[in-house]
Amino acid sequence: MSANKQPLTICFVAGKSGGHIIPCLTLAHQWHDKYPSGQILFISSNSMLDKKLTNSSEITYNYYLKLGNIPRKDFIAYPKFLYQLIHSFFSSIRILKKHRPNYVISTGGIIALPVIFAAQLLRIPVELWELNAVPGKAIFFLARYARKIHVCFPQAQQFFKKNTCVISRYPVRYHVSDKISQTGALSKIVLSTSRFTLFIIGGSQGAASLSTLIQKFVSQHAEFAHKLQCIHQTGSDDQTDWQSWYQEHIIPAIVFGYQHDIATYFCAADLVLSRAGAGGIFEIDFFNKPCILVPLNSGQTRHQLDNAHAYAQTHPNTCFTGTNDQEIIRELVTQIKAKN
Repeated sequence: MSANKQPLTICFVAGKSGGHIIPCLTLAHQWHDKYPSGQILFISSNSMLDKKLTNSSEITYNYYLKLGNIPRKDFIAYPKFLYQLIHSFFSSIRILKKHRPNYVISTGGIIALPVIFAAQLLRIPVELWELNAVPGKAIFFLARYARKIHVCFPQAQQFFKKNTCVISRYPVRYHVSDKISQTGALSKIVLSTSRFTLFIIGGSQGAASLSTLIQKFVSQHAEFAHKLQCIHQTGSDDQTDWQSWYQEHIIPAIVFGYQHDIATYFCAADLVLSRAGAGGIFEIDFFNKPCILVPLNSGQTRHQLDNAHAYAQTHPNTCFTGTNDQEIIRELVTQIKAKN
């Protein structure tokens, strides 16, 4: 209980992507383990992804605000966006007034803007988590309102005031008990211990270009098919019959669209082929796995490029990063040859 005899309540804010929501949920779970009688207020956007990911029994109150992304060059859409932003701001005031959280924690994203503005107006303390090597626009803008800013890449410290910035461990959703031997993991998922195990993962939405890479690799180096087995996260929107494709090439494979708990797959892997979102990188690091990072460069953000370069600098012997398909395929060949 807090000093005013009300239950200790913390408001967590994240939305629009698994990269924001999952670590924020992990922070909420960690806080709940420490304060089981406390209340968790979680504010996110009204997208299907947000509603799916935040469906947790540990969350006391869920609120979903209707707020789209900044229209950028679509100037006609700005009035609608501004209306949603203002409406979300006043909705946030009502929510925070109703529950009076002791403080607000956010991992960023556009949804953080109206909530943090409302918290500032109501004089509710704010803590921010910058998960990337270079801060996102929302966290960078909101930093002036935070009493503490947690950064997970040391490189991010330079963007914030020293008196409010601390280096903190990325909130990985797994525990030490989730780490099992590779042999035990392969036995658990019924894969061979004699083949090279490649784990292909592209985040909560998958990554089509990573799927294309494995097709190119097999077409160019069919001689390695009998040495390879794959664990392949395809993404929920990929309609390709990957299981049949692997069977056609006589490659044992586990194929799935999305799963929340993939600890056993990490443990089973010889190599992880991944995008370079902060969550994926720190999970690879947690399970101490060699990796090939293929950063997404959308033209709107350099987050993944910056993350990949930052991680590769500190892990030069276990991390290869690249955007050229042929370079990545050559590295795959090198890794498989090294084991066999």
